[in-house]
Amino acid sequence: MTDSPNIISNKQSKKESINFLLYSLGLLVSLFGTNVYTFTIGLYVLKVTGSGLSFATTLVLSTIPVVLINPFAGVLADKLNRKILVVSMDLINGILFIGLFLFSKYYGLSLAIIYISTFINNCFTAIFNVSMDSAMPNIVSKNNLMKLNSITKIIISITMILGPMVGGIFFALINIKTFIVINGLSFLLSGITELFIDFQYCKENVIEEKSEKLTFYEEVKEGYKYILGKFDIVMMIAIFIILNFAIGFSIQVPLPFVINDVLKISTKYFGIIQSMLAIGFILGALIINRYGEKWVHYKVIANMCIMIGITTVLMTIPVFPGVSFSSEIILVIYYCFITMILGGSISLIDITATTYLQIIIADNFRGRVMSLQFSLVKIILPLALILSGFAIDFMPIHVVLLFGSFLIFMSVTIWYRKYLRYINLEIINQ
Repeated sequence: MTDSPNIISNKQSKKESINFLLYSLGLLVSLFGTNVYTFTIGLYVLKVTGSGLSFATTLVLSTIPVVLINPFAGVLADKLNRKILVVSMDLINGILFIGLFLFSKYYGLSLAIIYISTFINNCFTAIFNVSMDSAMPNIVSKNNLMKLNSITKIIISITMILGPMVGGIFFALINIKTFIVINGLSFLLSGITELFIDFQYCKENVIEEKSEKLTFYEEVKEGYKYILGKFDIVMMIAIFIILNFAIGFSIQVPLPFVINDVLKISTKYFGIIQSMLAIGFILGALIINRYGEKWVHYKVIANMCIMIGITTVLMTIPVFPGVSFSSEIILVIYYCFITMILGGSISLIDITATTYLQIIIADNFRGRVMSLQFSLVKIILPLALILSGFAIDFMPIHVVLLFGSFLIFMSVTIWYRKYLRYINLEIINQ
C-alpha cells in the first residue's frame, strides 16, 4: 500500500522545515563564532603589540583567502559532494582551534601563530561559504529559496551586531586561550548540526549542463566561459560590482569622515549609526520574505539602486555649504534613518539577485559562478576605497558624495536599459 499524496506532501514539508532549522542553526553558530573570534583576536593583537599595523594585518589575512581561494573553492563545490565539503570545513576549523589551544598551552600564543591560524581558518571558511551558497537551492524548494536567503541575511546581520558586543565581553572576562577552545567547539557543533541536513532534498532547482573532465585550472576557466555565455548572469554580477564600487566610493569611506571629522558627532553615537545598517539589513530581509515572490527581480534591483543614490544625496545635505542643524541629536537621528534605509536597500538587492542567480545557474557550475562573482566584488572594493580616500583629500566632501550619487544613478540607468532590452528580446524569441 502506497502513501497518499497528502502524507507524502506532509513528509516533504516536515523534511524541508528540518532543513531550514538545521541550516539556520549551523550558520548561526558558525558565523557567530567567526565574528566573535575575528573581533576578539584583533583586540588581543592590538593589546599585546600596541601596533595598528599588526591589527590591520589580522584583518588583511581575513580577506586575502577570499580572493585567492574562492575560484578554486568554486571548482571543489561543483565537482565534490557539497555536504562533505560543508561539514568537513566546519569540523576541520574546530580541530584547528582546539589544536591551536593545545599548542599555545605548551609553546605560547605568538603573533606568527595567530597570523598563520587566521589565514588557514579563513581559507577553510571560504570553501565552506562557497559550498553552502551553491548548495542552498538543493536544500529547499524553489518557492522557499528566497525565504532561505532572507533568513541567511538576518543571521549575518544579527552576528554583525552581536559579534563585536559578545567579543568585547569575552575579551574582558575570559582568557584568550579559553576563548579559542570555545570557538573550536562552536565549529564542531556547527559541523555536527550540518550532518543532518538533506543536501539533495530538492531536485527541481537542479539544472545540469554538459561539462567535460578538465584540469583544475581549466575548470576555473570554464566557469568564466559559462558566465560570459549567459547575458543575464553577466548583468547580475555587473550590478553587484557596480553597487559595491559605488558604496565603497560614496558611502563606506565618506560616511565615517562626515560624521567624525566634518560634523564632529560624538564617537558614542557613531556606533549607533553604524548598527542601523545591520538593522536595515534585517528589515530588508523581512520585507522581501513577506512580499518578494510578487516582485520582478530586475525592477527591485533598479529601484533599490536608485534609493541608495537618493540616500547618498541625503547624506550630503548636512555638509553642504550654508546648511546647519540645530543639535547633535537631530543629526544622529537623521543619519540613523539614512543608514537604515541604505541597509534595507542593500539587503533587498542582495537577496533578490542572489536568489535569481541560484535558480538560473546550472547546478554543476553554480559553485564556480558564485565564487567568481564574490572574488570580482572583493577585488573592486579596495579600488573604490582608495579612490574615495584620494578624492576626499583633494575635493570638498559634498562634491565627493554628489559625484558618488551621480555614479550610482548613471550606472543603474545604463544597466536597467540594457537588461530591459535583453528581457524584450527573450520575449520576442519565445
